[in-house]
Formats: sequence, C-alpha cells, structure tokens
Amino acid sequence: MPCHAMNRGLDVRPLRDHPRCVCTMMESAPILQLRVAGRRRGGFKWPKLSECVAYYGLPVDPAGLHDARQDVLATSLVYGALRKGGPPGSLAANAL
Repeated sequence: MPCHAMNRGLDVRPLRDHPRCVCTMMESAPILQLRVAGRRRGGFKWPKLSECVAYYGLPVDPAGLHDARQDVLATSLVYGALRKGGPPGSLAANAL
C-alpha cells in the first residue's frame, strides 16, 4: 500500500511512522539477506513476496501470487513468520 500510495503522490508518513506499522518486505530483507548480482556495496535487496514464502517454506502456491486473496494470505503468513521468529519452514505444518 505505501509504495503504491507514494507512486501516486500521497502522503504515507502517517502509515509508515505508525508504531504498529510493519512492512514485511523491509523486515524480511536483513533476514533473507538476498544480494543483487554485481552490487558490491549497500544493503540487501528487497525480497519479493514469493521469495519470502519460499524462504519460510509456507504453504502458498507461488503461481497464485498476484491474486489479491493469495497475496493477503501470503503476506499474513510471512508476518506470522516474522513475529514467531522461528527457523525457515517452521510454520509450514501449522500455518493454515
């Protein structure tokens, strides 16, 4: 939501700066530690939702992503994995 809102020139600071706001993409970047080929400096790349789902071994069909319902399900499972802080694949058995 904030990325799309910023692209349209909307002020997203109230969302971004809210103490309970969590961006699963930003929170996952240092955990997944994905590198961009050829980049020598800087932080990690922002992970795609499909990369987060694969990393945590979540029961979401990657082919279904980009469908609103599947994206919400996948994002909520990634959020749960971030909150739980368990090793990759630890939520696959009991996520649904």
